[in-house]
Parts: sequence; C-alpha cells; structure tokens
Amino acid sequence: MFRLLLFVVCLFLVPWLLGFVLPSSAPTLQSFLATLIPVVWTPTLLTLVFLVAEGGPSSVARELRARLQIRCGYRGWLAAAVTVPVVAVAIGLVVTRAAGDAAPFIPSSALATTVLIQVVTGAIGEELGWRGYVLSRLEPLVGSFAAVWIMGVLWSSWHIGAFFNPSLPHYHISMVAMLPFIALFGVFLGTIFFRAGNSVLATMAAHLAFNILIAIGGAVITSSILWATLSLVFALIAVPFSLSLRRVAIALTSVATASPT
Repeated sequence: MFRLLLFVVCLFLVPWLLGFVLPSSAPTLQSFLATLIPVVWTPTLLTLVFLVAEGGPSSVARELRARLQIRCGYRGWLAAAVTVPVVAVAIGLVVTRAAGDAAPFIPSSALATTVLIQVVTGAIGEELGWRGYVLSRLEPLVGSFAAVWIMGVLWSSWHIGAFFNPSLPHYHISMVAMLPFIALFGVFLGTIFFRAGNSVLATMAAHLAFNILIAIGGAVITSSILWATLSLVFALIAVPFSLSLRRVAIALTSVATASPT
C-alpha cells in the first residue's frame, strides 16, 4: 500500500517539477513535443524505477512479460479496445460538426507524421504506469470496479497541469468540459485492461486509436460540444462496462464459495 501511494505521489510530483525546466512558450510542434514527451513517459520510467527497486531486473522482466501480451482467450478484447474509440469519436465529430464547430481534416500527407507523434506521446507512454502498475496494484486493495473509478479520477486529475501550459492544446480547452471525459475514458481503459487479461497492449491500442482520430481533425479541438459529447458517449459505455467487472467478481466469489474444500 505504501509503495503504491509513493508511486502515485511521484506520478504527480515529477511532472510538476519538470514544469520548472521544460519550455512554456507559444505553441509550436517543437515546444509541444519538448513539453509533452518527458511528462507522458514519466509513468513508464517511474514503473521501471520502482520495479528495479522492488526486485531488480528480474522484476522488470516479469512485469513486462505479464503486461505486454494478450493471451489467446482475450484477443477479442483487443478489437473492442480499438472499435469503441472509433465509434465514440465518429459520434463526437458528427454532433460537433452539426453544431457548427467543424474543422478541416489534416491532409493525407500529414497522416504518417500525426500517427508517429501519437505513438511517441501519451498513448504509449502513460499505459504501463497508470494501467499496468497503478491499476493492477490497486485492484487487490479495493476490487476491480472501485479500482477503475479511482484510477480514472486520479488519471484525470493528473492532466490538470496541462491546462496551464500554453505549449499544449489543453491550454485552450475548457477544463470543466474535458476532465470528465478523461476520467470516463480512464474507466473504459481500466475495464479493457482487466477484460484483456491485465494487458496494456489493449489499452495502448485504445488510447492510440482515440488520440490519432482526434488529431486527424474534423472538429474544433477546443469545442466544449465535442468534449461534452465524448463524455456522454463514454459515460454510457464506461458505467455498464465497469459494472460488468463487479458481476464477474461476484460470479467468481460464488463459484469459489460453492467449490468443495
């Protein structure tokens, strides 16, 4: 418990400290990447540091083997992990464009660069720490249902600093509109993590799919309508989806209780 609390404190503290040394200037691609990459890879780097402290390189190897695979019986969840964000963003774009907040899509020539930027930023860098380390160690303490909601709220709160950095797009987006979405998306990612056999490959795929689709454009990124719509869509998904974890836990408990000793 203490180690988990220390990890979460470090997750919040390290980006705050980085804020003193990273550029905070007018948004350009260079300042965006220079600001974002160190922060979003903090969860992965902290995970490696804590694992080495816990059990050396062998602990790192065990964790990576457990998290960076999807066993045969869980591979259908990988498809679900990608499909849900695609559908959610499509709904968000339709509603936002209908409301008058349309924006052009990026040109096809910029697609490869856009995908590469998303690969090297948060979609990959955050998952091993938030879902792989925090969520997997929170679950034995409070159960999977409570764990995904606690993690979702913590993950959303972790993004607050981005709204005060002019180098990041969050600076121009309403915090009130976007933070609920981040929490609900976190709940979805947490549920996918458990459903996919505690694999961060599935959550990386979901996170990456969402970030790429948002980056492709089609709607004004600062539109409160976009983030409110996405919040509503993921609320309709995350609430029943996370409740399914509770039903699974109850079923497993019933089976264990009924089993002969």
